[in-house]
Amino acid sequence: MREGGRAVLDLALDERLRLHLERDRLTVRVEHVHDPGSAHCASTRHLRVPDGRSSPALALCQASVMSAGSADEERTRVVTAAHALLSEENAASELTIDALAARAGVARAQVQRRFGTPTRVLEALWDQLLSDHCLALLPNAFQREEPTAVLAELIAIYGRCWHGQRRVIRRIKASAAFDPQLERALRTRELERRVGLRRFAERMARGGSIRVPDGVDVVEVLAMATTFELFDSLAGPERAIEQVIPAAQVIAARVLGW
Repeated sequence: MREGGRAVLDLALDERLRLHLERDRLTVRVEHVHDPGSAHCASTRHLRVPDGRSSPALALCQASVMSAGSADEERTRVVTAAHALLSEENAASELTIDALAARAGVARAQVQRRFGTPTRVLEALWDQLLSDHCLALLPNAFQREEPTAVLAELIAIYGRCWHGQRRVIRRIKASAAFDPQLERALRTRELERRVGLRRFAERMARGGSIRVPDGVDVVEVLAMATTFELFDSLAGPERAIEQVIPAAQVIAARVLGW
């Protein structure tokens, strides 16, 4: 549109983001919710279009980047809120959209739009925990030369991951017992984990130095020796992870005959 002979673009991309383009100046107004019970507050950013050209397409691209960054930030805040809620000693038995929105400091509608249900939030939290505390560290295991050392490091990485997030993992698994969708999601991720363990076993066997007793499936042993349930059981109410990891390593080594 034109206002007083000036080229103007004024567009609301969603309920939180509005952009205003006038000649070579782009104004982006982003509304934030710091507390669901408080009024909205807004911030305004000014961007300049290169070479003095007024380009609605460029404006939309820049605004989309800002919107995507805002969405990623909100998603992170909600997942972090879920972790905080599940970490509390007297956590509620059920994770709700309202509780997540309140802890994350975002609107309830935004949580629903990003995730839909608390189940999806728990899935995202599970993926983040495994990615940050386990999967990112697995390459360290292959810095060991001997297969027995590789196996020991693999078990240690999983052990530290499970132990460090023990309360949260317990509560996610407890929720899965009453949530078929979450139970299916965790089962799918366990199958994917076993695919990764199979590759792990194949890589360990490349040197030809591994000997496994007849009837023993290396992948099943690796899966058993790195499950949360094994570490949780071995730890009991008081045992330190420094005692638990060697016990799991011994169990796996004896089953494999190493």
